[in-house]
Amino acid sequence: GAPVTFSCRKGTCQSCLMQVVSGDPGPEGQAHLSTKQRELGFFLPCCTTTPNKVVAKRPDWSLLTYQALVAEKAELAPGLIRLRLEPETDLPWHPGQTVGLFAPDGTRRSYSIASLSAEDYFLDLHIRHYPGGKVSDWVATQVKAGDFITLQGPSGAFIYDSDLAETPLTLIGTGSGQGAVLAIAREALAQGHRAGIHLVLGARQASGLYLADAARDLAARHPSL
Repeated sequence: GAPVTFSCRKGTCQSCLMQVVSGDPGPEGQAHLSTKQRELGFFLPCCTTTPNKVVAKRPDWSLLTYQALVAEKAELAPGLIRLRLEPETDLPWHPGQTVGLFAPDGTRRSYSIASLSAEDYFLDLHIRHYPGGKVSDWVATQVKAGDFITLQGPSGAFIYDSDLAETPLTLIGTGSGQGAVLAIAREALAQGHRAGIHLVLGARQASGLYLADAARDLAARHPSL
């Protein structure tokens, strides 16, 4: 009966993240988490199937957060904003993983990474502006280049795996999700993916296909895409 926030129910968004006070949440509840998160006793109730006498509390985000410089803020399409970030901590990331972005009041939302750490200097987030949204409204109306913002992560396993090099891929992204799947395609190609890749980008209106030219340019250079 506790009012725990949740969304995806499969360990990707980490909205339901909790922290152990005592007991053992079992390996399933920590399988999607980083080594540091596991060491600190964090777990995902949505994936927990074998808990043993767990007493939990809401997570202490201060143990997992860091600052990032907003190097650039741009509107990529109507109502869709790109934040180009330089984290103060040197950390690896992969497109398709998510980071938690905190508004000044502590509200957290997860956004997919749309850049490659191996090729792109900045960590890019593509954020849909929902008027009245606690985080996206703050990003749209108050955040500016030169600000420092608070992040948590990256996390998640929706990333390219080099074991799939001989496996055809179909990557589908709509709205702000176009950024993540295009970046995953870029990472696959950079790692020498040998099978075909079908990339599908979707939007309600043609103006929302904000990465169509970039996708065509990538396909022109890689016949397998």
